Amino acid sequence: MVASDVVTTSAVVANGIAAAASHPLYPALVGFVGTLLGAGVAQTVAILIARANRRADSRKDALRRAFDSAGSHVAQVTFDKYVQFCEAYVHQWGEALALLHENGPCKEAMDHARSITQLRQQWMLWVPAELDDSLNKYEIALLEIGTNAMVVDRLDASSTRATDDLMHKMYKRFCEITGIGTEWNGEQLSDDLKILNLMQQLRLTLGTNDFNKLRIQTTRLALTDLNDFATT
Repeated sequence: MVASDVVTTSAVVANGIAAAASHPLYPALVGFVGTLLGAGVAQTVAILIARANRRADSRKDALRRAFDSAGSHVAQVTFDKYVQFCEAYVHQWGEALALLHENGPCKEAMDHARSITQLRQQWMLWVPAELDDSLNKYEIALLEIGTNAMVVDRLDASSTRATDDLMHKMYKRFCEITGIGTEWNGEQLSDDLKILNLMQQLRLTLGTNDFNKLRIQTTRLALTDLNDFATT
């Protein structure tokens, strides 16, 4: 093939391509193909995003369940520990009150006060912070009774005025804790240290009053339903 033939052939091919490019259906065909490709890419991207979102939601749910489980476990352990503390605390206070009722204000009350305080400190992780100070004031009052009784025993007969002052404080605290009377030696007694108030505080924090009401109501409803069933 000579050079003139090559030129002729190239010209024919070029004219064919130009004719095809100028055909009115070509732009529409290109747009249609582009639309198909774009839709496919968009669908693929949407699928990938949906999968990523599902994995993220799954991780969030797993993390939430882990936190809920841990929180539930801690709450249950905290409540169980607090119940154990309240039972031990009330038991020791029962022994201290039995001592006071039997012997009156005495120096042995100091040993009970120390034991009760040590018990609370051992369980302080499980004792509500708002209750800690309240319990402490009862323990201090019991300690004052024992300390004053010990000092009175050690004072000689010449210290009459000091002895009378300590005896007054000691018996005043004794009456306030035990709830005996409303006044001592002409002074009005405070109800803040009455041991019955302490027991009430423990019941409130434990929720035993509410549990008892719920138990009574549940039993009453169950008996009502049983009676209704028996009469039908």
